[in-house]
Amino acid sequence: MEIFQPEATDVLLDATLGLGGHTAAYLRAGGRVVGIDADPKAIQLAQGNLAEFGERVTYIEGNFTNLKELTNNFRKKEQQKELKNSLPGGGIVETNIPSEFSHILFDLGFNSSQITDTDSGISFSSQTSLNMRYGSVGSLPQSSVKSINSLTQRLGSYPDVPELIEHLRAEEIEEVIRLYGEERHARRIAEVIKGKLPKTSQELSNVVSEAVSKGYEHGRINPATRTFQAFRIAVNREMEVLAAALPRATELLRDNGKLAVISFHSLEDRIVKNFIRNSNLVPVNKKPIVASDIEIKKNPRSRSAKLRIATKS
Repeated sequence: MEIFQPEATDVLLDATLGLGGHTAAYLRAGGRVVGIDADPKAIQLAQGNLAEFGERVTYIEGNFTNLKELTNNFRKKEQQKELKNSLPGGGIVETNIPSEFSHILFDLGFNSSQITDTDSGISFSSQTSLNMRYGSVGSLPQSSVKSINSLTQRLGSYPDVPELIEHLRAEEIEEVIRLYGEERHARRIAEVIKGKLPKTSQELSNVVSEAVSKGYEHGRINPATRTFQAFRIAVNREMEVLAAALPRATELLRDNGKLAVISFHSLEDRIVKNFIRNSNLVPVNKKPIVASDIEIKKNPRSRSAKLRIATKS
């Protein structure tokens, strides 16, 4: 908010609405917000959390890879509704969604409710299906992994984690875990997963822990963390979605508007850093802004967060 400095006429496009924390901060500082989230549960919770702000918030369900289409389609529907209800000969129809935004924000972490949601499969202890989806899939870009694209074509739908485990060969699962999890024990983990075929998050966590019981530095993170990250990134195509969304977001940003991205691991941060470097954006901060020691004590999950902000020239 210190860098955004929103005014009453400014509009933020919050591409990852979540529970509405960033949106609430922006609204208190001034301006309006258009919030997008792929998870309908998150939108419902955000609507409750942001009820006090009324019509200053517009909610759109969808994956932010389709950022431009989502906002354009919503704007058209809103204009049609207003025209239908207006008197004959009415002038310009105003909508809550501008053609260009003052600020755009991506917070690439998943929220606490998603971590604890037993239906999502993200929690290590969940005994429900290994889904790991955020919500509605919509249209996703091609995966960077050829075997996932081939499987998508065979199934006629985007595969979830159980389908990856069932249909991919051990060496293909290894590629997913190595690429998206940067896990050095990827081969051993993939072999054990393929042999055990876990059906729940808890089973997957146990299988991975068994696979790396020797030679793994047991520290503050669960041994299954990188494997869970890899599968979650793969089924949601997070890296490909981010790479596709950033240029579309820049198109929706007004001149001198600011884009902010909070990433949580090196794969995401690398994409953001390279995009800013090769675009018409000017970095506000050369090095990413990270959480202070005080913030990390209050919110341990912020320890890996990196914030990059850039201005459209």
